[in-house]
This record gives sequence, C-alpha cells and structure tokens, in this order.
Amino acid sequence: MTKVPKSIDAYLAEVPVTHRAALTTLRVQIKKLCPNAEEHISYRMPLFKLDGHPLAGFRAAKHHCGFFVWSSTVLKTLGDLLDGYDTAESTIRFAPDKPLPERTV
Repeated sequence: MTKVPKSIDAYLAEVPVTHRAALTTLRVQIKKLCPNAEEHISYRMPLFKLDGHPLAGFRAAKHHCGFFVWSSTVLKTLGDLLDGYDTAESTIRFAPDKPLPERTV
C-alpha cells in the first residue's frame, strides 16, 4: 500500500484478497461489539476510537493479519482463548484463513 487510505473501505480495497475477508469480518465484529466506536485511519491502518480514545485496530501483513488493542491488560484476561495465536503485549497475529472468533474479539 503506497498511499495513505482515506477510509477503512479504501484500506480494505487495497489489501491482498487473501486477507480481505478476515479483516472485513474483524471490522464487522468490532462494530457489532462497540457500535459507538468511530472509524479512523492512523499509521496507515484502520483504527476504532471510543469516546476519542483508541480502542482497536487491524492491519494486513505479508503472511498474517494483526489485531491491536490499546491495552496490554486486555490480552492478559483472554487466557486460553489466545492459545494457538502469536501474541505480543497488545497484539494478536493470526492467519488470514483462520479469522479470530468473535468471543476473542
């Protein structure tokens, strides 16, 4: 992606087709769980804000998709739900052909 997308729709239109369905599903899940969250683009990736504060974001990488939460304590509470996923302090990386289940989001 060479240019900064203006919207999440524009971002999704530019990601590889192999990643698009998983990220679109993730977007729908976030909007369902937090209907008042506002969509933005930040650091060239989709970001959802709630009451002006970062809530969650996602991006396509070459070999995986990333789901980002702006709180390291959130991932700690998910325990066994994260088994089998590659995680960092506030990131879950997952294969595009194995989207995150809604209960994990």
